[in-house]
Amino acid sequence: MRTARSMAALTLAALLATAVWPASAARAADDSNIPGVPLPGSVVTGSLGGPIYDRVYAIDVPADRVILLALSGDAGTDFDLYLFDARATTVYGTDGLVASSTTSTSTESVTYATRSGGRFYIDLNGATATQGTFRLTVKVAADATAPHAELRFNDGAVATPDSTIRVTLVATDDLSGVTDMQFSADGERWDEWREYQPLTLWGFPQVDGVRRLWARVRDRSGNVSAIATAAIAIDSVNPSVISRSPGPGDEVTSPRPVFRVRFSEAILPASWLSQGVLVQDPAGTTVAGTYAYDDGSLTGSFTPAGDLSVGAAYYVTLGAIADLAGNPVAPLGTWVVRPVRVSTVTLSADPRSATYGSIVTLHGHVGLPVDGSINLERSVAGGPWAVMAALRPDEAGDLTIRTPATANAAYRLHVAASPSQTEEVSTTAAITVRRAVALPGVSSSVTRRIAAGTAVSLRAQATPSLPDGVITVTIYRYNTVKRAYEAAGTIRRSSVGGVAAFTWKPTVRGSYYLRLSTFATTDLAAGVSTAYRWMVT
Repeated sequence: MRTARSMAALTLAALLATAVWPASAARAADDSNIPGVPLPGSVVTGSLGGPIYDRVYAIDVPADRVILLALSGDAGTDFDLYLFDARATTVYGTDGLVASSTTSTSTESVTYATRSGGRFYIDLNGATATQGTFRLTVKVAADATAPHAELRFNDGAVATPDSTIRVTLVATDDLSGVTDMQFSADGERWDEWREYQPLTLWGFPQVDGVRRLWARVRDRSGNVSAIATAAIAIDSVNPSVISRSPGPGDEVTSPRPVFRVRFSEAILPASWLSQGVLVQDPAGTTVAGTYAYDDGSLTGSFTPAGDLSVGAAYYVTLGAIADLAGNPVAPLGTWVVRPVRVSTVTLSADPRSATYGSIVTLHGHVGLPVDGSINLERSVAGGPWAVMAALRPDEAGDLTIRTPATANAAYRLHVAASPSQTEEVSTTAAITVRRAVALPGVSSSVTRRIAAGTAVSLRAQATPSLPDGVITVTIYRYNTVKRAYEAAGTIRRSSVGGVAAFTWKPTVRGSYYLRLSTFATTDLAAGVSTAYRWMVT
């Protein structure tokens, strides 16, 4: 305090008065107190300390100027710097003291702006027993540079549930210093100037929505800053969860599923990144992993560090998640996720088109391991699926099934679901089965010879025999010009018990073959026989 310094000065002055000093320490008494001596120049040097307790210089300063003082001294000295205005009558009091610099060394500086100007007194104080040389630099400058202002709400928050906002107005000025600040609620009408304070409170209406405030500052020289503005959203609504994956009842087919939660609005990333979702194993141990938040989709994700145990129940709970205003997400409770194994299942048929009664081979493959049962199922003529047999694959997961071709049918492999296994169904292997038709007793590998005009009796047999229907014999004769067989006629007869009788009487010589065909039903395709050959002479 200046008062304490005054008392110390008087005590030290009394001590110094009784001391004996060399002639070099003598100085003029008129510069030890106000009014001092006129400042001789912008740079002043001299002795200070010991018996030289104060040096006082008077300076006249124009209005709207900034006084800049810089003091330095020899090593080991401790000089202080004081600035008084025209009200002061002595440097041993605080009246008129406008600025000071009193560090524990002799390196001191003062910057002071004056709007009115006038007489000022610069006091160099060396109130220690160590005497040395000082250097004082004085500059009087005009401050024509406006200060700079920056406005922030709630330490940079973008939203808040409370309409009373903590306002931080950061203002800087290069010379005279910031003294006043001013606010506007609309950017046009301004409040009265008030003393500058970096922190203040501002109340907005308690209605949700974006609110904005404008501010500017003024320095001691009267320069006004550019307008600073900031906005904040008042939000009193709690965010909600739009979707979660995997959610309750979802089938989890990956051993390392990515947990995703999508929110109704932006949330504080830190509230998600700090265990926004908790995944615990059946023993209650928290699963470690990596958290991420995508502001574009408003989605938080969690990827476990390792695979989860197939078939085990994992318990999932949301953490303390909040939106940008700090409103918490309503709790959803705990849901269960159970990873299950997915097996690849394939099935093919050879051949895919067969004659009634022949053998068809089905080739299947199942990705191991499989916990559920494996069944071969068949659908006849588009009917419902029925289990034919329970199967067990070999060590490689392969299956081979031989089955008679009795009707148009589709086959598939069906892996039943289990606590650790998804239900899987192979693609269907469809088989077209043709009705068998033949001429019993007539070999298709022997060419028969008959004379033209001879009647040939034929007996066709369709298998299965039912239902009865039309059996057609198509006759082909070799065209020697075209060098190809071409249809020469047809004979149709209805079958009885699967048997139909025909009479064929060729009148033109040549090479012939006959082929039989049957009707189609929903469960069997039309049958076509092999070729039976005749040479007519």
